[in-house]
Amino acid sequence: MSSIRTFDRRAGAAAAGRTLVFRDADGGRSPVPPPRAPWTRRGPLGLLLATTAGVGATALVVASPGLRYGPQRPALHVQIATAAALVALLVALLAAGRYRRAPLAAELLLAVSFAVLGAVNLLTSAIQSATGRSPHGPLAWTPVSGRVVAAALLAAAGLAAGRRLARPRHAARVLVLASVAALAALALLLAALDPQLPPATATHAPDFGPFAGSPASVTLKGACLLLVVVAAAGFALRARRRPDRLSLPLAWGVTLLAFAWLNYLLVPSLYVNWFYAGDALSLAAYLVLALGAVAEIRDYQHDRARLAAAEERSRVARELHDGVAQEVLYLLAQVRRLQAQRPGPETDRLLGAAERALAESRAAISSLRAPLDEPLPALLARIGGELGRRLELDVHIEADADVEVAPPVRDALARIVGEALANAARHGRARCATIELQAGPPARLRVRDDGCGFDPDPARVPDGSFGLTSMRERAAAVGCRLQVRSAPGAGAEVEVTLP
Repeated sequence: MSSIRTFDRRAGAAAAGRTLVFRDADGGRSPVPPPRAPWTRRGPLGLLLATTAGVGATALVVASPGLRYGPQRPALHVQIATAAALVALLVALLAAGRYRRAPLAAELLLAVSFAVLGAVNLLTSAIQSATGRSPHGPLAWTPVSGRVVAAALLAAAGLAAGRRLARPRHAARVLVLASVAALAALALLLAALDPQLPPATATHAPDFGPFAGSPASVTLKGACLLLVVVAAAGFALRARRRPDRLSLPLAWGVTLLAFAWLNYLLVPSLYVNWFYAGDALSLAAYLVLALGAVAEIRDYQHDRARLAAAEERSRVARELHDGVAQEVLYLLAQVRRLQAQRPGPETDRLLGAAERALAESRAAISSLRAPLDEPLPALLARIGGELGRRLELDVHIEADADVEVAPPVRDALARIVGEALANAARHGRARCATIELQAGPPARLRVRDDGCGFDPDPARVPDGSFGLTSMRERAAAVGCRLQVRSAPGAGAEVEVTLP
């Protein structure tokens, strides 16, 4: 808590207002604390781990020639190529789904690049399964050409700005056709020149050395490497600006893929039947991408469920507002007329009950209309402002902006704060109240008022007064501990210790 910023939110004609004080570690200037991004802290760490793994594996390969290749396992290459193809196609489908929801150029380039990469890996896997060896002759240039096109699209996706496309379907068709045409043209050109070029692949162990293989294959692999490095840098910057469950794993996976293709450059070919460090790094890259794809799918399902819940909450709020709240308002008006005609204790109790029913219905409607992921400090600010105006109570809020609680705990705390403020205004005749939220540990929530106070001994609470009992039960139900401190003439304090 290095800084304190105070914000006065008093409405000009309102009878009462609220003063907000949000404490944070950054000295932020926003009156409502921004939501925390749980993936923000993981981005640099994941990128560091990916870079460390790539640098370590590459250094071992360079320093130890015996580690440049392992046993000859054609079946293992088929399995790796198939797994890589499936993951790449899954990422392409997810990026295409994101493009349909928000037609951004970066999402379209990402979808097409991984679609090409997946198709290339499937082609390689199919050739190896059918022939029992890696592609050779003219066929060897087709996967290489596909990787060049995919790397160029990846680099463009990493550098693309978040610009929306005016004609998303037309842009998608044009890019797909252009990518297929570029792949076919490059593959046909290299196949036509193949008799004049050295072999694209090398299959003998003595040939395994840095930059071994034909000049054409080394040049193409070098171009792929440069493009993937550009893509990795672009995705890393994008993940830093807008971290989410796909952009961060994408940055980590493409970084590992860049080191894998660096290792492919250090040995003679992408398509030898030997298993070596580049394959291990490529497998790790696609594993990271698969985890990111799973997290993206889970987030999408969660968002759909949240959207359905928000729509249902909005519908219930409208029903309450147009039905129950209107009926309670009518009852309140009739009770006030009855009290004016026949004042007495009985009509006073009826009036109090009608006012409480109206306050409860309004609180329920406000809660249903609030965001599902509303931070606790923002929730306290909203409750303090609404009840302050309604109860003619001056509410002061002091909250640590980094306090996070589960939704059930947040809802229970909201009801406890509402009950405490209502008791302060109605029974304690308080004029001012303070809501204080401390991060701890343990985190604590306090509601203090300057009312007339009372005896908090449960044995002396009048019959029919369930407010304190209700607050204790709500706190206990979510694992919190509630204490009430008060004395006649000394105000009251309600303290909740969070789990």
